[in-house]
Amino acid sequence: MKKNLQLFLLIFISVPSIYGQGWTTCGTISGTLSGTLTDLSIDSLSPVPNYVTSPSPIGTIPQNEFLIVLHDSLAPDSLGNAIINIKNDGIFNPSSPGLMIGDTVSVVSFSYDIQQWKIFTHALLTNSVPPSTTCCNLLNNTLFWGPCEWMNNFNISDSSDVNTLTDVYVIINALNHSLNFNQMLPPMSLRGLNNVLTNINNNIGTLNTIGCTNGISEFCYAFDSLATNHDQYLIVPSCINTTNTISESSCDTYTWPLNGNTYNLTGTYVDTLINSGGCDSIVTLDLTIINVSDLTTSVSGITISSNNASATYQWLDCDNNNIVIAGETGQSFTATANGNYAVELTENGCVDTSACVAITTVGILENTFGENLLIYPNPTSSDFSIDLGASYENAQVIITDVSGKLINSKSITQSQILNLSIHEPRGIYIVSVQAGDKKAVIRLIKQ
Repeated sequence: MKKNLQLFLLIFISVPSIYGQGWTTCGTISGTLSGTLTDLSIDSLSPVPNYVTSPSPIGTIPQNEFLIVLHDSLAPDSLGNAIINIKNDGIFNPSSPGLMIGDTVSVVSFSYDIQQWKIFTHALLTNSVPPSTTCCNLLNNTLFWGPCEWMNNFNISDSSDVNTLTDVYVIINALNHSLNFNQMLPPMSLRGLNNVLTNINNNIGTLNTIGCTNGISEFCYAFDSLATNHDQYLIVPSCINTTNTISESSCDTYTWPLNGNTYNLTGTYVDTLINSGGCDSIVTLDLTIINVSDLTTSVSGITISSNNASATYQWLDCDNNNIVIAGETGQSFTATANGNYAVELTENGCVDTSACVAITTVGILENTFGENLLIYPNPTSSDFSIDLGASYENAQVIITDVSGKLINSKSITQSQILNLSIHEPRGIYIVSVQAGDKKAVIRLIKQ
């Protein structure tokens, strides 16, 4: 009878069961993780797994630990990727389980009741079965090591030695008869682990009936079967800083898209970013700022000249929103009317504009008053002014048409600025000003 019971127990524990569906027992809820893929350096620690749903408390001493699963591997049970490590907090060094760059691993939350396994271990290792044998002797045979001997080989000789999921994993493998003497625990898949636990739960009642479990008739556990709910890590090389040099040239200023900074001087600029591997990416900018070399001008009478001999030119009317003056593309410009003028210069692909220059002496045919003599506006619609540059005691003003016909004659005393008007039809008029030995003859255009 004893021999038949022993053979029966060996058979039911070692035969695989039908795949479990829920991967949970006792109504427990497994912890659900974020399910995102994160790069992990080969020589660094992983972050603590991020719970989306925390595991529900189970049993008298609930415990939650983490299984590390290697993608694109095949466990010896041929039921999926291999479980390669167990961590109580999910933190692991990739080099510890022998991972390589390019490997991807999942971190899977596993909830269980450690007290159940302590009670079961104590019963299995110490209880007797009437009339004259022990639970361990009942499960052992003479040809192979039994579960108790395997557990002892991994330093589990009492319930006090069962404290982590790694210890429970030893007992699970021992009950599954999947170990050989002095061999490390063989990796299983998540599905294979669930099948073994389901098989044990389906048959643990037999051991309970003979007093070898101290009342444990079902082991409570839960772990998530969906890979998309597992934190995933892609193993990448250790931090390697990268460098890159960019050469740019720009007119006047340059805004670096990398950092948004604007530079107006030629030079070398450096910025540091974080590359895809989480390391420094040092970028150097060799910048050449190009400017129009000379924006200055010179004035001689009513002629303005650009002092830049290396550019192309376009003269502008500053008084009319910098409108282009048609045909005026030479280095010098002679004004035909008083006003403000500037030149747009193009050099080495860059364009810039000089300061506006005032021309106020258009129409002055003769002048001994000096450079300060001004007439404005010219052309005029009626009123105009003459600035003599200084105040004179007596000044005589004569206005004639181009044929010499007298239009107006006026004497002005103690004045510098002569305010005058002309009401004759449109045309060209000659304005003569005499003050002492000073004389000016001005051609005035009436519009």
